[in-house]
Amino acid sequence: MKKISVIAFVLGLFLTPCLGFAANGAMPNGETILLNSSDISEANVRSIQELLNLIPGVKAGSSSVSIRGNSAVAVFLDGMSLINTASAHRQIKWNLVSVEDIETLKLIKGGGAVAFGDNTSGGVIIIKTKAVNRTKASLSFEAGNQNYWRTKGNATRKSGPWGVSFNGDFFSTDGFRINGDKEQGRAGIKLSYAPEKWLRFAGSDSEAPTLALDYGETRKGSPGLPSRPTPKARSRDEALGASFNFKANGWKNTTSFTRFQNDFYNSDSNTVTKLRSWNLKQDLRKSFKTSLLGKINTGLMLATTEAQGNKVKPVDEQSYSLFGQKSIRFKGLPLTLGLGLRANLYSAFDTAINPEVKAGWKIGDLRLEAAFQLTNNTPSIRQRYYETSTTRPNPDLDMERGTNYSLGANYSPLDWLSLSTTVFYNQIRDRITYMRGEDGVGRYENLGETHLSGVEASLTFKPFKWLVFRPSYTYLEAIDDQSELWISAKPRHKFKADLQIRPSSDLMFGIQGTHVSELYTNAANTKTAPSYFLLDLRGEYRLEQVRFFFRVDNCLDEDHLYADGYPAPPRTWQMGVGWDF
Repeated sequence: MKKISVIAFVLGLFLTPCLGFAANGAMPNGETILLNSSDISEANVRSIQELLNLIPGVKAGSSSVSIRGNSAVAVFLDGMSLINTASAHRQIKWNLVSVEDIETLKLIKGGGAVAFGDNTSGGVIIIKTKAVNRTKASLSFEAGNQNYWRTKGNATRKSGPWGVSFNGDFFSTDGFRINGDKEQGRAGIKLSYAPEKWLRFAGSDSEAPTLALDYGETRKGSPGLPSRPTPKARSRDEALGASFNFKANGWKNTTSFTRFQNDFYNSDSNTVTKLRSWNLKQDLRKSFKTSLLGKINTGLMLATTEAQGNKVKPVDEQSYSLFGQKSIRFKGLPLTLGLGLRANLYSAFDTAINPEVKAGWKIGDLRLEAAFQLTNNTPSIRQRYYETSTTRPNPDLDMERGTNYSLGANYSPLDWLSLSTTVFYNQIRDRITYMRGEDGVGRYENLGETHLSGVEASLTFKPFKWLVFRPSYTYLEAIDDQSELWISAKPRHKFKADLQIRPSSDLMFGIQGTHVSELYTNAANTKTAPSYFLLDLRGEYRLEQVRFFFRVDNCLDEDHLYADGYPAPPRTWQMGVGWDF
């Protein structure tokens, strides 16, 4: 396996001048990708998951996301975490995000522990919604096979110092399996207030005080594995989020509150589970100028979490952290050095220190970046305290500790051509693993070490305004160092290519092909899911204020499995119409 790592490293260096990525013209910067509202609009996507799946190395599901095979990814919406801290595998509440309301999406690959804290060894996604500074509205309707239908709407009104916006989304589908139906709804409202007195007091770089409320609810069936169907298993998930943001005189404040509720029942097994949790977080940041060290970015974060349920002992935990970051530019050299340090204090775990070193070297159209970080992933409440017929609680479960290395290059010799590649290595110690006993009952434990390493390479080719071609390739080596077996649900190879054509400013067609290699579906490496190829189509036509759009996923009707062994959907299609007012 070590030989494979060396080969991957050499391959990455060889591909450096040959491959890269930029999303719809967005500025690529090594490990960071920034998409603005124009980029998102041109991508013609209907959900945040569709948008993320256009980015090389990223895989987003209905409640999850992974970057280069690592699912320890923090996701923030206007500073509010979208991670359900009470779920077993940190489910992401994507249903709180309206893709039409996104102003910017920033994706940081390979770790962000210094600035963003725990569970970021895979990366960070920062979503910022549009400011309430305009008067606008839109409405759309969609329908498709599997009895799918969806309606979405949003409206924004600006009047003097006041601004208010609302967005809502509801969809329903029968699914493609028995008990695979799903209903999901969401609503959000944002209120801002910035009188002239505030603007004069807060300074030119200020942001209006903004209060945002988001609510989402999902009701669905759980069909189970084909070999073990669960035709009567049902669940209800509810998420409520609130955030208060403002920026004044260099201070940036985010106060957020999230509440999650989950109900699950299965009459066949007499299983009833109820779980409630909430999290309150304060995030305060400011840049200071010092005579000795110059400008330093600092931050202070406080968080408290509580949880309770019929099969979970009451939980009350706190965390505190302080960080500082310094960027150094060397005169006469195209070199930038970034240093960072974060100290974390927990009520349930030992203190953790996260150092960070980054270096960037720019020569003409070529930019090289290297990074080193120490990260920590804390176990979830369910992993420590949840008790079922097959899982015992383990309140002594400790955090994972990771070491991240990356070396990347970006080359943009022409306005219409961008090429980049990254070699990465992520070592995890005290990996959290579910261990089952001979009686069929197990618990989560800290066992051994694992590593994720490989090469990510991509390219953006835009020779004309009406054509964009984005191929990418990710090679991933995912090994349990103790057993030397492959980690389940991690494919070795993944190819992705997206072609977007705009014959006119009002018409767009997109086609995306994805190949995923064979992978193991269990830790013993005795069961596999075969490789597969998917072809997806999308399109949009605008007639003044009216939009007609369609999407077809799995056009070739490929029979394939998800990484966990569950069957994936056959060919699905949706079409709809929208109005912009």
